[in-house]
Amino acid sequence: PSTLVENGWEATDHFPNFNAGEKWLYFTAAPLQNKEGKVIGAVETLQDVTSQKKYEMKLEFQASHDALSGLANRNLLTDRLNQSIAHATRDKSLLALLFIDLDNFKTVNDTLGHNIGDELIQETAKKIQSVIRTGDTVARFGGDEFVVLLFSPENKGYVSDVAERISKEVSTCYSHEDQIIKIGSSIGIAMFPEDGNSTQTLLLNADRAMYRAKHSNKGSYVFFK
Repeated sequence: PSTLVENGWEATDHFPNFNAGEKWLYFTAAPLQNKEGKVIGAVETLQDVTSQKKYEMKLEFQASHDALSGLANRNLLTDRLNQSIAHATRDKSLLALLFIDLDNFKTVNDTLGHNIGDELIQETAKKIQSVIRTGDTVARFGGDEFVVLLFSPENKGYVSDVAERISKEVSTCYSHEDQIIKIGSSIGIAMFPEDGNSTQTLLLNADRAMYRAKHSNKGSYVFFK
């Protein structure tokens, strides 16, 4: 975007197709006048600010994404959920929030080590992302907890289908000293607007539903009631 400054003009723009790779360039331009004050040309400067721009983008990404999985973090999820509630309120559409907790994750960490646990988190992140649409959001909420925000799902049937596919994708097994460790997921689901009309309420109710799924039938999904 360009900006008018005193006696001149400045802009920063992105050029993706340079032979040496993408560049971010900063331009300035100021009028060149003769003795009578007539504009007879312009004085321009050009500066390569690619390194600075990439560093700024890296800091922005780190502030809004989880370092281990690369997913949205809690702050970014909250922002997107706030925006989605505003859109859904205006359009009278649905939202679904799926709170996902891995079953037996502590056993993996305790028996196989935290490196395997970290790999499981990364692999789970990819598996969940493979199920949802581009416009939806997957976030790591902390530890072995993930949250999926489904924007404007058609109905509860569609949400159930997504939950079933996530359960199927995430399910896996580890073998350790003749012991089989089964990994699955318990999922709690809250719907907007029937289960809450605020970010805090929807997250709380989805979390409550997840704990009900974990304690009543581990590996299942449950809608909030």
